[in-house]
Amino acid sequence: MPVELWADSQNGCTRVALVDSGHLIGLEVDRLDCQPLHGARYIAKVMRVTPNFGGAELDLGEGQTAFLNTKRQPLQAGDPVAVEWIAPPIGDKLALVRRLSDVAAEGAPRRLQAGPDALARAMAYKPVTAQVSSDSLRLKLAPYGLKAEVQSGKPPLFEMIDLESQIETLTAPRVKFPGGYLVIEHTEAACIIDVNGSGSPAEINRAALQETARQIRLRNLGGIILIDLVGDRRNIGKAILDQFRTATQDDSCPVNIYGITQLGLIECTRERRGWELKRLLLPPEGLGIAKTEQDSQ
Repeated sequence: MPVELWADSQNGCTRVALVDSGHLIGLEVDRLDCQPLHGARYIAKVMRVTPNFGGAELDLGEGQTAFLNTKRQPLQAGDPVAVEWIAPPIGDKLALVRRLSDVAAEGAPRRLQAGPDALARAMAYKPVTAQVSSDSLRLKLAPYGLKAEVQSGKPPLFEMIDLESQIETLTAPRVKFPGGYLVIEHTEAACIIDVNGSGSPAEINRAALQETARQIRLRNLGGIILIDLVGDRRNIGKAILDQFRTATQDDSCPVNIYGITQLGLIECTRERRGWELKRLLLPPEGLGIAKTEQDSQ
């Protein structure tokens, strides 16, 4: 079935859902209080070098700071450097950037360009039809050669095919799959995914890893991820790792699977890229987000 694009915008938040046969396969979200976007480019200045961490703290301008790994290309305080924004800060950790080699680092700290917005990112799914909630969204899709039908009446756009309930599951700590369920817990150091179910451990783990790959992609989870499977941990071997590698092949963000710990946990990492979905889907009330002109159309 061809991929469909569904997009709405309200309260400073734009959501772009990618749908295949009624099932949510992708979700891109932008909101005014979660900036910058992944891929934004800056001229920055080195504020201080942190040799113990192999990096430098940068001034991006407009009160924004970030951390750059400088192990391969050392810098000194005061040096200008061109960078691309990767991911937001977490706790006491600074936002992450990577160095650009194709941009001249000259002048004061400033943003050179914004990263691709939700509609632009959604084009990676190659949608062939589009339903949008406003004429302004329709016009934004025109440069991509995608004709959109505006649905601005009742019920709200995302309730026409029950997208809201599918999106709600992406922030829930407990996720069902055939034969069992996952419990997804976040800490500042890592994301822990616990597999539960009844029946054949091999079948449960196979289904669980398929859903795990889907959840980490849709939720945009990053950093260290530990997965606790069911059954005798001594029997978890290479075959189960190969199944997980296959399940993560469609993820555009690199997932590195390192193996199984002595406690029987699958140990992997996924590159931090942009904002986690859970943060993007927080209720807008109380965040001081003003309605935009697009929202009112």
